[in-house]
This record gives sequence, C-alpha cells and structure tokens, in this order.
Amino acid sequence: MSVQPSATPAPPNARFNPWKYLGFVALLFLLLVGSFTALLLSRGKDGRAYAQQALAAADTLKFAAGAEPTCQEILNQAPPQTVQSCVVYPERTPMQAEVMLLGGRRSVINAR
Repeated sequence: MSVQPSATPAPPNARFNPWKYLGFVALLFLLLVGSFTALLLSRGKDGRAYAQQALAAADTLKFAAGAEPTCQEILNQAPPQTVQSCVVYPERTPMQAEVMLLGGRRSVINAR
C-alpha cells in the first residue's frame, strides 16, 4: 500500500510572496546606490576643501611670474588620499586651484 501525500494547503506564513522579495531587492538596490553616491561625494568634498585651504593660504603669499605652485608646497601638508594632484594658478583672476581626484575627475576651485 502506498501512502499518498495530503493535499492540505501550506500555512499562511509559509506561502511565497513575490512582492515581499521584490521590495527587498529594490531596497537593497537603493541602499547600494545611495552608499556609492555618498562615497563619491565625500571623496570630492575632501579634495575641494584641501584646494580651498591652499587658495586661502596662497592669497597671502607672493609668487614669481608664471609660477604654478602645488597645494602641497603652499600648505606644507600632504594631500588627502583621494587627491592625485593640486595646482594653484595665482595669475588667473580670480585665483584658481585645479584638483585631480582619483578616477580622473577634475575640479577647478575659484578663490572667494
């Protein structure tokens, strides 16, 4: 004699709900995109703050004609890890600093 499985439905808490999983996947996606965006914004913020410090310090210094000092020379401190290079252009009006960030992003900061 073979035993046949009963045809009773699964309890309500064991049923598959595709909307629940779709919502979970959508929430994870938004969390991932948001954290990546925040990471990129914070990296750029450090570089801009470093360049603004260099511009403020360069405002009080005198440079030779055609000089393009680096922010590190002006501030005597190492740049943040996200900054590849930072150059101040004192002859431009207004004075500008050009910051190259990791990943090839470039920012031009004007003196205030």
